[in-house]
Amino acid sequence: MNLTQTILQIISAALGKQNNSACDLHEVSNEIMRIIECADHKMEFPVRTANLTVARLALAVLWVDHTSEGMAFSILSYEEGTEPEISLDKVPLGRALASIYLPKSLRERIPLSSLHTILFNFFGQTSLFKTKNITKALTTYVVSASISDISIQNLADPVVITLQHVQGNRNYDQVRCAFWDFGNNNGQVLMDLSRSAVDAVNEWILVIITYIGYGISSIFPGSAIVTYLAFHKLRKDHPSKILNNLYTALLMLNLVFLVNSWSLSFQKAGLCITAAVALHYFLLVSLTWMGLEAVRMSSTSTFPIISLNFVWLVRIRIPAIMVAIILSVKKDLYGTLSSTTPFCWIKDVPIFYISVVAYFCLIFLMNLSMFCTVLAQLNSMESQSQKT
Repeated sequence: MNLTQTILQIISAALGKQNNSACDLHEVSNEIMRIIECADHKMEFPVRTANLTVARLALAVLWVDHTSEGMAFSILSYEEGTEPEISLDKVPLGRALASIYLPKSLRERIPLSSLHTILFNFFGQTSLFKTKNITKALTTYVVSASISDISIQNLADPVVITLQHVQGNRNYDQVRCAFWDFGNNNGQVLMDLSRSAVDAVNEWILVIITYIGYGISSIFPGSAIVTYLAFHKLRKDHPSKILNNLYTALLMLNLVFLVNSWSLSFQKAGLCITAAVALHYFLLVSLTWMGLEAVRMSSTSTFPIISLNFVWLVRIRIPAIMVAIILSVKKDLYGTLSSTTPFCWIKDVPIFYISVVAYFCLIFLMNLSMFCTVLAQLNSMESQSQKT
């Protein structure tokens, strides 16, 4: 273990020198990786596991044990140039910067006849992984896992790698990836996912453009509502009532969006949930009124059997029911997206796709079918007119 610790310190010093000068290690990076893996797998340690950490690097080695559950290697905290804080546990920790989870089924695939070790590595300095003609290094941490002298494929359960993207002191999205094949030749899995952050100036410009756009967009439905209120004759028939409700929903959608981020300044979780619920509700209401307007238009000329009472029956009840179901399941599904995205919205990705994307696709397909039906009916009427 002392020899391995010395090897890691030498490599860490080389990485630090590369980071602060024109020193280039890309020509020997594969050799460095081979040395780390070879030394770690041959390291002798008296107990079941061994952990070694130096500045920019960390590793954990353990003997394969077929009686235990899965094993997760997690990086709890790390700052540039310091020793990472690591953890070995049965399950991945929720707020880890990076982790690899090996399922129990992986151990069941390792022969009992010989002794094998599992090696976990963490690289806080990623310049080892840049290629010859690319000077920009990776912007996230790198984690790897390998098993000595064996390659495993077609696992029953996935190997899960989780990365918490960071830049400076800012946390980014957490990405989880699953693999059923553990390694190619030497059983090593190596992964890095990058997402460049928008700098402060461009982020501020995007915010200004967004708010100006939504502010202007609010003017037009507001003007339409005022027009309907000013002229009583416009509010008598069903079509105008549907349009008036559509304009109201669009206006409320724009206004709720504009105050969404502002509600976070009060640092009240309940207020953020309320803003997210209102935004979700008025978005669904707007889509619903768009769909009902299409039904109303087609029922006027093409499908007279469709009762307008149906339109008023479903006008805002469907969005309210959908939002109520989500709130009844778990209100925490609404809230702040992340520490770097100050916006109150649906936090659960599957719920977002089911309650927003799927609903939009349904309305879009319905409107498209109504549009095509009306066009076909008009074309038929034109052909009839030409014949006579």
